Amino acid sequence: SLTGITVVDPNATAQAPTYFSGDAGVIGTLDVGETWTYSAAHTVTQAEIDSNGGGDGDIDNTATADSKETGPVSASASVPVAQKPGIQVDKKTIYGSVEGDGLTDVIAGRTVTWKYYVANTGNVSLSNVSLVDDNGTPGNTLDDFKPAFRSGDTDLDGKLDVNEVWCYDFSGTAVAGNYKNIAVATATGSGTVTDDDDSSYFAISDTGQIAPTNTTCDQYINGTAQDFSAYYASQGGVIQYGTKNNKINSTNPGVFFYYTGLSGAIKSVAAGDFIVNIDQSNDQGGTSNSNWNFNLLKSDAKVYRVVDVNKSGKIDAGDSCSQVNSGVVITPGSGANKGDVTVKFTAAANTFYVLGLKYDTSSVVGLSGLSDPVKYTFKTDVGGDGSFEETDTNGITLKSKFSSLLLGASATTGGGALKQDQLAPIVDAAIDYWSAHGANAQALKQLRSADVVIGDLGAQLLGETDGLVVHLDDDAAGHGWSTGLDQVAAGKVDLYSTLTHEYGHMLGFEHDLLGESLDLGKRRLPFDLSVFPAAANPYAAV
Repeated sequence: SLTGITVVDPNATAQAPTYFSGDAGVIGTLDVGETWTYSAAHTVTQAEIDSNGGGDGDIDNTATADSKETGPVSASASVPVAQKPGIQVDKKTIYGSVEGDGLTDVIAGRTVTWKYYVANTGNVSLSNVSLVDDNGTPGNTLDDFKPAFRSGDTDLDGKLDVNEVWCYDFSGTAVAGNYKNIAVATATGSGTVTDDDDSSYFAISDTGQIAPTNTTCDQYINGTAQDFSAYYASQGGVIQYGTKNNKINSTNPGVFFYYTGLSGAIKSVAAGDFIVNIDQSNDQGGTSNSNWNFNLLKSDAKVYRVVDVNKSGKIDAGDSCSQVNSGVVITPGSGANKGDVTVKFTAAANTFYVLGLKYDTSSVVGLSGLSDPVKYTFKTDVGGDGSFEETDTNGITLKSKFSSLLLGASATTGGGALKQDQLAPIVDAAIDYWSAHGANAQALKQLRSADVVIGDLGAQLLGETDGLVVHLDDDAAGHGWSTGLDQVAAGKVDLYSTLTHEYGHMLGFEHDLLGESLDLGKRRLPFDLSVFPAAANPYAAV
């Protein structure tokens, strides 16, 4: 019988050998014929896995048992190391604030960024990590690029450790059409591991053009057409509208063109029917409202065949336009599709085409409740498959020719009408305000020469100007004017703030400085030189 039994195992890192069972006779004595059972535990380390158990593929351990009556005896056992290297790359396309795969409405020529997340999904630390992107040309390694490492190596050991994720990125310029590039990540663990992931986008060519009505197709394809915003720069590059009784009663100019096809997207491969859809949208009221879309002047919608003079196989300088006079069907949309257009024509094989569509701006006359300004966009869908090939990223804007100020409360009735003799001292004070805040002599002369007209502007409109004349509502939207310069009467509208606001518009300032509305009983003046330096004022005296 043996006493003083001990069991030792140096590899028992998590739990030392602990008696479990077998002492059935004299307690504490290993009797003849007894077998005592002990258990121990070892936590496998990352180093043991990475070294493949010291190189032989096993974790070896030796246990030693001893007693008072004997010398030590030992026994060994081995546990195989399971090396399972793994790597994964997850690739995303980022355009603006949108991140994902298969992005649409990307504009060609704009910046696109790719993010790559490379993760160790196995149980072996990985070395020699490499990430390569094929740049959208699989099989051609000459234009491959290597994304830049950004973060993830938390212990700075240069190894992609288990459960680490390394982040890379790379930026490029979007190209028109479908684009897909593939990233391949490789590394070495117990052998080489690799993984790949692709990401894609569809980019719209920024070659559509919104142009003034005298623009020709030849000018468009040769790059000499003037953009609408440049042609009408004298009126802010926009379609101006006037109002009466809070409804649009006039627009200027009355028409404009949308030309499309310069990218070469409208190209027939075989002779036969060809369909192009033009999608018009606007941001009236924050979301597109088809009721505000411009109507197509159907009689002035034209299809042109591009004459490839130099046989280059693309649209370039020197080519010309030949109008297609037969087989063309123009179908304007209606209802929810008002402003959209479907153009169907019979195409010749291997031929480029251009569309020139004229729109009528007076189609918004009579509408009310305008969110000023309204931005319009036009997109070209070749083949009618729902994907857009061309657009004009400038779009076109509908904006009041009057710069207005609204009451920050509901209109009412019963306010007294403003008299001309009450107006005169406020005019002087408002001009003095701008003089004190940097307006030069020429600007002050402009203000003094402007007429101030009192009349019923309707609804919540307090004042507006077209740059030459200031119009004031006669009764301040029914609440009455406060004509004092020292303080504003409760429940009334400050005339001094209103006139100063409209004079600010005449000097070129917009609502980001002047504000869009004025509350009852409040005074709001544009700026103070203590917080708005004179150098930031384009009309400051030099």
